[in-house]
Amino acid sequence: MSDSATAKPDPVAATAALDAYIVAGLILAAVALAMYVSLRGWRRRRFPDLGDVFILVSTITGALTGVRLSVVAITASAAELPPFTSEDRIFIPLAGVALVLVSAHEAYKVFARGALGHGRPR
Repeated sequence: MSDSATAKPDPVAATAALDAYIVAGLILAAVALAMYVSLRGWRRRRFPDLGDVFILVSTITGALTGVRLSVVAITASAAELPPFTSEDRIFIPLAGVALVLVSAHEAYKVFARGALGHGRPR
């Protein structure tokens, strides 16, 4: 008898796709943060605001979390989403899209207000 029939799935391999989203989110957050610091220094001649830095990192990673939530809800089978029923599969991707839109809007507000000088000055 082979051991492959009774072998359990590798938990590290199961999280590989999740790790790719985390790494991509952190890379995009670092790029957005570099753009924010550059634009704020060039256009406003000020140091970056720590609150804006926190908002940028959290919203960029939140946007990719919304993408991941939508992808998992669309591609997973009903057995892979145990706490949810089949009717919930419609609403989970919508929640992911909402998370992406809210995160993108907040990131835009940070850039517009903090880096470009539009709106209320800081």
